[in-house]
Amino acid sequence: NIALEMALSIADLHGFQDGMVVHDDIQLRQWLRASDGRLVLGDFNRARIMRWNDVDNVYCKFRTGTAFGDVSFM
Repeated sequence: NIALEMALSIADLHGFQDGMVVHDDIQLRQWLRASDGRLVLGDFNRARIMRWNDVDNVYCKFRTGTAFGDVSFM
């Protein structure tokens, strides 16, 4: 159930009505348990809404900087 909730939260981002959202920092610690018991994805400081190329009908490429996170807990 936990894995399904996590996958569904990512699917919600990719199916966002105004453009696919790239979270760009998926880690186990990004999910939080809400007061109603739902598992929710947080920490959107690196998130980007992908731009759409109307001429070629594809998402535009984008670059993101490197991040210096704490990987010691993984």
